[in-house]
Amino acid sequence: MAALLAAHPRVRFRRHVWPLLAKEICWGYYQELFTGHPERTTMAWPAFAGAYAEVTWGSAAFDALVESAVPREDDRIDLDRLDRPLRGRRFATDGELQDHLIAYVEGDLARRSDPAHSADLGAFMALLSSFRQLARVVASGQLGGRSRVDEMDGWWFGFFSYLASGPPPDRLEQLVALARAGVVHFLGGDLEVAADAATGRFVARGGNGPAVVEAVGLIEARLPKANVGGARDELVRCLVDRGEGVEERLPDEDDGDGISTGRLMVSAEKLRLLDRNGQPHPRRVALGAHTSRAAAGAFSRPRTNAPTFPNAELIVSATEYKWWTDPGRVEKLPEPRKPLGTRINAAFPGWKNFKLIEGEQEVAPGIRLVNAPGHTPGHAAFHVSSGSQQLMISNDTAYVPALLAPHPDWQGAYDQDGPLAVESRRKLIDRVIAEKMMICGAHFPFPGAGAFAKDGGGYAFTPVKA
Repeated sequence: MAALLAAHPRVRFRRHVWPLLAKEICWGYYQELFTGHPERTTMAWPAFAGAYAEVTWGSAAFDALVESAVPREDDRIDLDRLDRPLRGRRFATDGELQDHLIAYVEGDLARRSDPAHSADLGAFMALLSSFRQLARVVASGQLGGRSRVDEMDGWWFGFFSYLASGPPPDRLEQLVALARAGVVHFLGGDLEVAADAATGRFVARGGNGPAVVEAVGLIEARLPKANVGGARDELVRCLVDRGEGVEERLPDEDDGDGISTGRLMVSAEKLRLLDRNGQPHPRRVALGAHTSRAAAGAFSRPRTNAPTFPNAELIVSATEYKWWTDPGRVEKLPEPRKPLGTRINAAFPGWKNFKLIEGEQEVAPGIRLVNAPGHTPGHAAFHVSSGSQQLMISNDTAYVPALLAPHPDWQGAYDQDGPLAVESRRKLIDRVIAEKMMICGAHFPFPGAGAFAKDGGGYAFTPVKA
């Protein structure tokens, strides 16, 4: 990757980066195939590896090498076919298309649990390794804006998600069952959906078969692209209109105005919201896939105990931290809680930006820790204030208000000290009522916040108007 960046001042993802990633993914696949299943190859791994290093992915020499060393086509990895398995296919009848796709999904399920296809795991591990290299490309500033938006953010991340995870097996089994029962109907690739104004129905067709489906309803079950400028959320729209939040634009040599990513701009280190002048806000923080710091490697992999959001500052009650990290604590926990205790003890002690809080004090401007023990010994809520407005983030003190508002003395199975949890709950809710503040917390259903009022021996909860 370093040689690529040195050779090309302006980089295009599909033209320059993808061939390197593809070759690395195929390397991982064939290394496992040659070492784990040598009977299905015609040469030893060292000989193949030496020849492989000299050819370019996608070239005639690359294809000839693979074909000579891996005789069976089913034993070769074809990334283009994985990306678009129906490309160039046209089925004469709708039934043929349904049968083909059901067989394709069932074949994918069978591969996942078949040791004969362990080379797929080699491709997966190489995929993860390759993914980390993208941060270098982005940080170099040499990747064109259009290429990043359309090719990397658009195409590559979709392909990566499909190849690295995809739907879980049980969901695929359910999908096949629904398809066989006629509840789910596949239309194939190149899907087109149009609204027929004359009939008031939606009309859908695919590019791989003759079927046309009409329906009175349409559900777009997809993750929408980032679009800060067109956001319907009142908070985001207000910030943008006032210039206190701006959409990220990337320079592109073919477009003098740059290319919009649709994401909200934040500072590189602290993830502070940037205004139209590029100045970070002292308190406003934004994070996630729809911000300009949606970087590769931001999240930990399962079962690694690696930090999630490793640059975050953790502010924790000292009592809570001491309880969880007490020697022998994990062994004393109920079986369902042991994985959580193990992860806390593995991740927190080495966190680079960690602050322990003794008692009740301000932990950030306008945010004060409030002791609320019971759920755990050092459990805490947070009181947020801005001028005359107040919000209590109750965490696990007043969870599920539909249950605990009328029955505040009920104790949850996970409360470490039930009576103390009840005492903290009543004290917190009474304060919320007395000071006329809003409250939110864990397990609050949509819209996630509201207000409490006295109601006999319990309380009544009124959600905010969404």
